[in-house]
Amino acid sequence: LGHVDFGGHANVGHYAGGEHAKGEVVDKYGFRLAEEHVAPYQAWCQGRSKELARDPKRHERWMRLLHGLERDGGAVGAAGRSGGEEMNGFAGARAGLGLGDGAEGGASERAELSRLLHDGVPHALRARVWLHASGMARVRVRFPHHYAQMLEVGMRLAEEDRSEIEIDLPRTFPNHPLFGDSGSELAPIGRTALRNVLLAFSAHNQSGGDCQALNFLCAMLLLVTDLKEEPAFWLLLAIVDIVPDFYSRYMTGIRIEQNIFARLTRAALPRLAAHFDQVCLPLSIVTTNWFMCLFANTLPAETVLRVWDV
Repeated sequence: LGHVDFGGHANVGHYAGGEHAKGEVVDKYGFRLAEEHVAPYQAWCQGRSKELARDPKRHERWMRLLHGLERDGGAVGAAGRSGGEEMNGFAGARAGLGLGDGAEGGASERAELSRLLHDGVPHALRARVWLHASGMARVRVRFPHHYAQMLEVGMRLAEEDRSEIEIDLPRTFPNHPLFGDSGSELAPIGRTALRNVLLAFSAHNQSGGDCQALNFLCAMLLLVTDLKEEPAFWLLLAIVDIVPDFYSRYMTGIRIEQNIFARLTRAALPRLAAHFDQVCLPLSIVTTNWFMCLFANTLPAETVLRVWDV
C-alpha cells in the first residue's frame, strides 16, 4: 500500500475504510489514506475478504482456543493481591505464556495458535489473544487492582514527569479523530485514555523514566482494546518486557539491535550499506524510529498489527 499517513488512528469498528468527518478517506482503523492509496487499499480489503472466506471456521477456531486459555488461566490467579504490593511475582505470574503451562494440551494449543497467527488475529479478538499470548491474562488475575493504584500514583507524580507526558500527547497521531485536536474545547476521548495509561506506566516504571516512543505504542494498543485503559496498560507492560531495555533510560536494547541490524544490512544489502557510508550517514539515523515505535508510525496500520501479532 505504500505510505499511509499515520496522522490518525480510530476506534475500531467506526471506520471500516470509509470517510472521515472531513471527507477524507480513512482505513478501518481511522488512519487517513492518501488519494493514490485509496484504490489499492480497497482492492486489498476485497482480496483479504475473499481469502478469509475460504476458511469459514477460522473465527470458531479462535474462539475455541480462547475459551480453553481463559478456562485454564482463570484457575491460576489467587483471589487477588493488592496492586499496591511489590510485584515480586510479576515475572513468575507471566511465565508459561498462558498456553497450557506444560499441561497435556499445551503443545497442541501452541501449534494451533501458530497456525492461526499465520492468517492474522481477528481484530475483534486481538486484545484477548494478545493478553493470553503474552501471559498478561494471568497477571491481571493476580494483580486486579494494580492499574487503578498505579494511575492514582501517576496522577501525583512530580510536575516535571507529568509535563513530559503532556508534551507527547498532541504529538501522538495528531490527525486521528480519537487523539488529535478537532477544534472543540473538549479534549479528544482517546487523549484522555492515553494520558491515563502513560501516567500509570510511569508510576509502575519510575526507575526507567519516560520514553517518547511509548505514546505511539500506547495509542495503538488503545485502538486494539477499543480505548479500554486497563488491558492497554497490561499489554504495554508486556511489550516493554518482550523487548528488554528498549525503553529504559539509556535504551541499551535499541543500541544493541541497531548494531545487529547494521551488520545484517551490510551482509544482505552491501550496496545500500556502502551508499550510507559514502554519504557519511549512520543507518541508525533512519532506523532508530522503526525500532523505538515498533513500526507504529512507519507501516500501514494493518501491517503493524500483523507484525505485532507475531
